[in-house]
Order: sequence, then C-alpha cells, then structure tokens
Amino acid sequence: MKKSIEDIWKEGFINNEKLTAPKINDLYNQKSIHLVDKFRRDFKLNLIYIIFLSLFFLGAGIFLNAVYSGIVIFLLLISLLVYGKKRLDIINKLDYNDNSYKYLKSFDDWLQATLKGYTLLYQIFYPVFFLAIAGGVWFSPIGEKVMQKFPDLQTVLGLPLYPTIVVFSIAILLIFLAKRLYELDMNLIYKSQMDKLKDLLADMEELRA
Repeated sequence: MKKSIEDIWKEGFINNEKLTAPKINDLYNQKSIHLVDKFRRDFKLNLIYIIFLSLFFLGAGIFLNAVYSGIVIFLLLISLLVYGKKRLDIINKLDYNDNSYKYLKSFDDWLQATLKGYTLLYQIFYPVFFLAIAGGVWFSPIGEKVMQKFPDLQTVLGLPLYPTIVVFSIAILLIFLAKRLYELDMNLIYKSQMDKLKDLLADMEELRA
C-alpha cells in the first residue's frame, strides 16, 4: 500500500528528527528560506525608511521654527533605528542548518523578542511623539494666532491650561494603547508573512507529533 504524504512526513520526523522525504523536505526548505529572507529584506527597508523619516521631521522642525520638536522626534526615530539595527544584526547571523523546522523556530523566537522590545519602545515613542507635535504646533505661528485671538486664555509656563491638560491626558492614554497601535502597524506591513510563518510552523509541529 502506498504511503500518504502525511505518513512520509511523519516517518521522516520520527527517524531523523527532521524532514527527510526529499521532495517535501526541499519544498519546505525553500519556503522557510524564502520567508525569512523576505522578512529580512522588508525589515531592512523599514529601517531605511526610518532614516529618511527622521531627517524629514528634523528638517520640517527647522523649517517651521519648531526646532525642539523636530529634534525630539528625530531622536525618537533614531532610537527605533538603533534597536532595529541591533535586531537585524542578530537575524543576519541566523544560520540555516538544513533543518527548516529549527530554522523557523529560531526565527520565530527572534521575531517574538523583537516585537516585545519594540512594544516597550513604542510605549515611550507614541506619547512623546504626540507631545512633541502638540508643543511644536503651540510654539509655532499657529499658537501665536490662538493667543492673539484669545488674549485672556489662562496659561501655565506659557502653555494654555486646559488644552495642556487634554494633551497630557491623551499622551498618558497612548502609553496604554501603545501595544495595540504597534500591532496595527505591524499588521499593515508584515501580516501576510507572519501568517505564513504561523501556518508553516503549525504544519511542521502537527507532523512531528
């Protein structure tokens, strides 16, 4: 009786603790390598995008006479860049050892650690970014026009009292929403790849059982 593909897979895992059925093994090897390579390329492109974005905000801050806001946002983006570069160096050292399951597991471990680190960073990034934008707007010509239109506006340290309370309340809220916002951001860029990774690992783990 001919063995099913699933039987061949299971036999390969049981006998050698890795995929040994040649055709199926090659197929999953190619899928694994392609998935990780594509993610690595996209991750690198995202870091390049952050470089241009940081320079844009720095230039915009100078041009709009909101230098401090521009510098703050620039430094925030650079912190994301530095962390991302360190994580990229780690994944570049990830070695494929002819075992697609272990390769993908190592990549998944790297991915989960990277996501956790970015989540912590974004708990700082989102509120500070928002405060920098709000401060830049207030100390720009827009803020001057508001003060001219409402000369009796109550201020504290040069800031409008009630709008400042609202702004800081939103900033605090962003700390708690950071994880969700970052997940939405990740889904826009990497959702299809993360779904493929999850499916590949699920298939392999099922056949290893």
